[in-house]
Amino acid sequence: MKRLIILSFFVILSGFVFAQREIPKFKPEYELKRRLHFGFTLGVNTAGFNIHRNNTAMGLYADMPKLSAGFHVGIVSDLRLFRNLNLRFLPTVTFVQRHLAYYNKKNEIYKNDANGVYANMSFESTFLEFPLLLKYKAKRVNNHIVYVVAGPVFSTDLAAYKKLNRDDGIYVRLESIDFGYEIGVGYDRFLPFFKLSTELKFYSGFSNMLSPDAIKDTDIDTQMFVDAVEKITSYGFKLSFHFE
Repeated sequence: MKRLIILSFFVILSGFVFAQREIPKFKPEYELKRRLHFGFTLGVNTAGFNIHRNNTAMGLYADMPKLSAGFHVGIVSDLRLFRNLNLRFLPTVTFVQRHLAYYNKKNEIYKNDANGVYANMSFESTFLEFPLLLKYKAKRVNNHIVYVVAGPVFSTDLAAYKKLNRDDGIYVRLESIDFGYEIGVGYDRFLPFFKLSTELKFYSGFSNMLSPDAIKDTDIDTQMFVDAVEKITSYGFKLSFHFE
């Protein structure tokens, strides 16, 4: 994902540099005549957890071992409020995979794992996301406009209500509702028939995604997995391409 962020930075920067050259303008009245317009978006993403550990808990230590790539598709609705300010609503379907690992604090070896990992869990999520963003644009130069975006995001995970499954090694469950914000940068490039926007955004969630549910029976007690963490919040990066 670091390579994607670096690549998107250079794409946005190169677009700004090439915008300085005088070339014929495509759709010169696009930003003035069209108060409301629509389009679609697609892109790649990565997501993870911010883990607030319970240091008083005995036994297990929670951590996020790695990041995985996902993808997203959605619809763009754009309303021009002022000359340089737009309101954007982008309902999106986002597919992500996140990981959570528990380690034994006493460094004992479990399940023949040389790293002392007690349990590894992978959560595949399908989010319906509803960002409402403000887009502030710089002055158009030739066929390019550099901009920033920011705003709140409400999301619901369609896969979050899956039951705890000890046979598959899933001992904690995530909540379905999250609320946070997105902030990002991008640039619009006007082409002969449409406008292409390249955008990089960071997401940070406010909600505690860890469910208090636990399994308690004679074979296993998953309460220790829940007790090892005080709070889990979400974060992620998105590289998006908007076609408008």
